[in-house]
Amino acid sequence: MIIDPHTLDLWSCLPAPEEVPEEVSLLADLQSALSLCRPLPSRYRIHQASPAWAPHFWDLLSTIRAGQTITYGELCRLNSLTLGYARAVGHLLSQNRYAILLPCHRVVPADHSTGHYRWGSERKRLLLDYEREHPDEI
Repeated sequence: MIIDPHTLDLWSCLPAPEEVPEEVSLLADLQSALSLCRPLPSRYRIHQASPAWAPHFWDLLSTIRAGQTITYGELCRLNSLTLGYARAVGHLLSQNRYAILLPCHRVVPADHSTGHYRWGSERKRLLLDYEREHPDEI
């Protein structure tokens, strides 16, 4: 299922309750993801407008485990891009409208500082600290 924020009408996306097994309910998964600071299960894809080279980056974010970080440069290498793309990747991730669902806070600069974060460096640090302390809860 692809979720497009421009056309998102949650109720029209969901079949009647009797047609949806409890374990596949999008609404329940979204509520769980947001309340527990967990990424959205991989069976869902979130669509964000981005350059042609970028969609794979959104998918990669959900593979970074809670409590771990990766640098922008490492993320580039995973996508066979040169280190020169690191700033472009940083800019791309700054456009992420789904901060907890697509955990861009787990991507850090080469010096492993929090760097800049759309919702504030302090919030990014708190998220990372929480995930390091409670990796099994996420």
